[in-house]
Amino acid sequence: MNLKIVSICIVIVSIFMFGCSKKNDSPSDTSSSLSAENEDNKQNKIEELKEKLSKASNYGESNPIERTMDESIEYAKSNLPEGIKEVKSTFNSDNGTTQVIYEENDMYFRVTYMHPFKEDGNNVDEYDLEKTVGITLWMKESLDK
Repeated sequence: MNLKIVSICIVIVSIFMFGCSKKNDSPSDTSSSLSAENEDNKQNKIEELKEKLSKASNYGESNPIERTMDESIEYAKSNLPEGIKEVKSTFNSDNGTTQVIYEENDMYFRVTYMHPFKEDGNNVDEYDLEKTVGITLWMKESLDK
């Protein structure tokens, strides 16, 4: 009979311990699932932003859109998140583009402005930096050094 009581007590204690351990795991499971859900939401927003930037890009020799540089900067910024700050700007004389890196909340964006040749230039390496004929907008994972 003592053995029966001891066995019943062990079963009760085991059930109690299993129930308690299950209960204690529940909050961390919830926080893990919330964290994963937040990460999924962040990735979805990033993908939506990348798609928006891709659609806002306009370039191509067949149908160039000519703008002043100021108009192009305004256009690019209207498609980027508010509060962006310019981090870096470089002109590439080999292909007549200006690349500007913007930052906002540890997210980086690269905008490439394509310049036309100067009207009175030699059409080889003299670009009109006051105008653009195309813009590409990209989201970057990190800042290039």
